[in-house]
Amino acid sequence: MSGNHFLLDTNIIIGLFANDHSVIENIKSHQGIMMIPSIVLGELFYGAELSGKKESNTKKIEDLARITPILSCDTNTARIYGNIKSVLKLKVLLSRKTTSGLLLYRRNTS
Repeated sequence: MSGNHFLLDTNIIIGLFANDHSVIENIKSHQGIMMIPSIVLGELFYGAELSGKKESNTKKIEDLARITPILSCDTNTARIYGNIKSVLKLKVLLSRKTTSGLLLYRRNTS
């Protein structure tokens, strides 16, 4: 792909959905075709599933996906994603400490 393509990350799309002026202006300042990685699409659907506005958020995602090219994920990208996600999850689990500095174990790990 040439240099006139750029990818949107999950937090940028959420900002776009929230009509965040700085996100919108940043996107407008880029010349080229914006694309959404399939992993980002999955993260957005995951967030919609957990939200209090599941139907409306799902519709926003589907509408955007209809008009925006989706970049598929190859095996190497998926492997890197899985590695990063597992490292981040471990960091989240390790950061759940009480004020006494003791690790707080929870049944739900999400």
